[in-house]
Amino acid sequence: MKVLRTVEEARTYRKSVGDVAFVPTMGAFHEGHYELMREAKRLCPTTVVSLFVNPMQFNDPTDLDRYPRQEERDFSGAQAAGVDAVFAPLAEDLVSTDSVRVRVSGVADRWEGESRPGHFEGVATIVLKLFNIISASTAVFGLKDLQQCAVVRTMVESLNVPVKVHTVETVRSPDGLALSSRNALLTEVERATAPRLYGFLTECAESLRTGNTDVASAVATARERLETSGFVVGYVALVDPKTMTELGAPRPGCRLIAAASLGNVRLIDNIDVKYC
Repeated sequence: MKVLRTVEEARTYRKSVGDVAFVPTMGAFHEGHYELMREAKRLCPTTVVSLFVNPMQFNDPTDLDRYPRQEERDFSGAQAAGVDAVFAPLAEDLVSTDSVRVRVSGVADRWEGESRPGHFEGVATIVLKLFNIISASTAVFGLKDLQQCAVVRTMVESLNVPVKVHTVETVRSPDGLALSSRNALLTEVERATAPRLYGFLTECAESLRTGNTDVASAVATARERLETSGFVVGYVALVDPKTMTELGAPRPGCRLIAAASLGNVRLIDNIDVKYC
């Protein structure tokens, strides 16, 4: 496996290989990341992974400082997953000081966009730069970050970026907690409580799937149960996963989304209601 440190090295490598599937990441790999890498390998002969903790998507400097970093371990894990190359640039190679930013309005405005001002602008700007550098035919993202997937897909469609956005369902621990690099920041007590987020979303989805048409009541119940369990709830909502607009009634393809904090750790999750 090759480790590419500069934009020039990445572009030179890209010219030497054929079809590429690309997995953008911020490192601190877990089984969810490895599933994305394995899926990318199934899609294309060559897989490139980026490892870059993007400072532009953090509106809290403390959160940026706390983000887990384990580069050498990540390199070993990526190689074991069959990755052909990892692009791990320095911040100064990707983060410019000029005024050019990518803003995807509408789909990025609510939920995480409202809670974390500038977050999706930072995501879209760096992801577009990575797309331009790697020139992959396919990019693989995890649905755990549902709104990010919607933002990237909208950006690709609106700007005619020649890449197919491929998504993979959330990978979970045996107790249901969505795998996330931030889970390592949970205390032992918080980690024991965290799976209830998925549990209450599952109960809410089951209620909607089996005939409850009162979405507001179902969502309010999930929120109340989270708060009673010690979560500080940001939002719970039923949405269209393409536009991230809130829905007042279930329909095919809809998903439940939630954000809730335990201590200093913000957890996000979403599930398919499987309504038809």
